[in-house]
Amino acid sequence: MSLNKSNPIAPSMRKELILVIVISILAVCYAGYRAHTASMTMDESGTFLNHVHKPVFDILTNSPKKKADGNNHILNTLLMKASIAAFGANSLSVRLPNVLALGFYLFFGIRILLLLSSRPFFLLLGMALMLLNPFQFDFFSLGRGYGLGMAFMTASIFYWLSFLLKNNIRALALGFTIAFFSVLSNFVWLNFFAALIGCFSIWFISKWIRMKTIPPKSFPIIVLAACVILISAIYTPLIRLNDIGLFTKGYWGNNDFWTDTFHQLFSEYVYGKTFLSEKFLINHLKNLIPALLIILLLISGYRQWYKRKINIQETFGLHILLIIVIISLSTITQKLLFNTDYLVDRTAVIYYPLLALAIITLFSLEFPKTDRLYKVLFPMLTVVLVLHFSKVHRSDYFREWFFDFDTKRAMFYINELADGKEKVKVGTHWSLNQAANFYIKTNSVLNIERIKWDKKTVTDERYDYHFVPFEFEKLVHSNYELVKRYKWHSLYEHRRMR
Repeated sequence: MSLNKSNPIAPSMRKELILVIVISILAVCYAGYRAHTASMTMDESGTFLNHVHKPVFDILTNSPKKKADGNNHILNTLLMKASIAAFGANSLSVRLPNVLALGFYLFFGIRILLLLSSRPFFLLLGMALMLLNPFQFDFFSLGRGYGLGMAFMTASIFYWLSFLLKNNIRALALGFTIAFFSVLSNFVWLNFFAALIGCFSIWFISKWIRMKTIPPKSFPIIVLAACVILISAIYTPLIRLNDIGLFTKGYWGNNDFWTDTFHQLFSEYVYGKTFLSEKFLINHLKNLIPALLIILLLISGYRQWYKRKINIQETFGLHILLIIVIISLSTITQKLLFNTDYLVDRTAVIYYPLLALAIITLFSLEFPKTDRLYKVLFPMLTVVLVLHFSKVHRSDYFREWFFDFDTKRAMFYINELADGKEKVKVGTHWSLNQAANFYIKTNSVLNIERIKWDKKTVTDERYDYHFVPFEFEKLVHSNYELVKRYKWHSLYEHRRMR
């Protein structure tokens, strides 16, 4: 099995390749537009307010110990710190690392697709599967580590596939090095690093059994070195997060793996809309897609072990399924041994690129180039994905942090109302505090005092304005009058401000 080092593009693919490159550039620009215009959200604002100002060593170790928290996604915080130093503190600079990560993700996604097939419709459908997931796309416009994690994982998978095809030590080293950066982006990707180790172990043992010779010793040495470096880098911050109970407090899934992780994946994909309703997805696709993936695993496994002639798709199909299975077994094992929460919502986004790659690999195996069904089905599926994304996606909204949808508008409106007066005091629900303070800290609004964090929503007369969710309106003191109603919140002004 070999791979042409130059990886030439078939003439029939050049127009489609140019098209997906243009789409990728436009997607990155659009992610940047969202990063600049959409309201800041709670957790990314918390990273900015509580971690970015720290020395690099404290970020790397989640120090000081008493202030360790899960909002410090180490690599994201470091890149955010560098971006702010270069471009100043604003919403775009805070989110810029993940915006650029989208370009990194698509670059390596396209390279994987080109390795798997030279069919035009295959490239377009693969691009649609990897890009047009509205929930996944959110994380490339947010200042969190999830977009970075998905990007580095995809790049690592590309180099792992290259290693499988060429047995190249450089590809192996790059695969594990980039996987290391995915873990630094967010510790959820520890499961991917473990899966990569599992894939290497299976490859090593199968080579030993089938070829009757041990692969070069340099291969396991590189993997062992990567493990040692990773453990050295993450031991202290990981232990500190475990000490505060971050992984076992019930923030995430606490029911069962299937319900918490895979049901949520399909539920979030529809983005709260009724197009291909959530009920349909959960009741039907939740069974159909795993069945297709199991079929792919069995086909690939059979051909790997019992056929001498194997192709790229079969090799990749087997290993991408192994990664999904090992990640799943890893999270289940952690639950059984340490009562660690299952992955859900934002933490489960690790599965989206993997599922997209598995599905497109299955299609590449089962639809020959000359198959008429391929020429009809692939364009049709691509159109369906485009229609779904265009119907449910919103440029000013992030589903996981929907409650901050109004925060930016409210802060700027209060700032406008207070223009020419002394700085005003604003009371907010605790979930809105950090995003509101982001705009105050960055001098985006100059007429509002720093808002004190309080888990209890105070609605008495100490504040000039109250910005509260609808359910707290009844608690607002009678001396306040409603001045503006937003999608999920209301703004009240004290009569003394009139």
